[in-house]
Amino acid sequence: MPSYLQKNRLPSWETNCIEDWETKVNTIVEETKEEDLTVIAGIPSWVQMYFEKLKEKTNRNIKDLFPNFELFIYGGVNYEPYRKKFEELIGKKVPSIELFPASEGFFAYQNSQKENGMLLLLDSAYSMNL
Repeated sequence: MPSYLQKNRLPSWETNCIEDWETKVNTIVEETKEEDLTVIAGIPSWVQMYFEKLKEKTNRNIKDLFPNFELFIYGGVNYEPYRKKFEELIGKKVPSIELFPASEGFFAYQNSQKENGMLLLLDSAYSMNL
């Protein structure tokens, strides 16, 4: 991640390095529950677990914890099976954008809120100097 984005990123590097998943999620909850998160990104199943733990810990909807939360960025799995549960946990609808990142490069992203599907990036390997 570029250094200019590091100061606006949560969880901390130290928390990201925690190997035990349960400990990591609980630490992320503690680090973020008092922050004003506006964009949240991750694999839907993991973010759902995070939201559930936040709600359990604070007894509040995500929209009340993060009133300026305006965008969910996801990849890795289909979001549709999670969408209804996310709306319940968040307490409102939040726009989402799908990405297709991989260890080999950044391949595609959703470029419209009005249509399903992603735009294939034909030159991403070149722009990543691969």
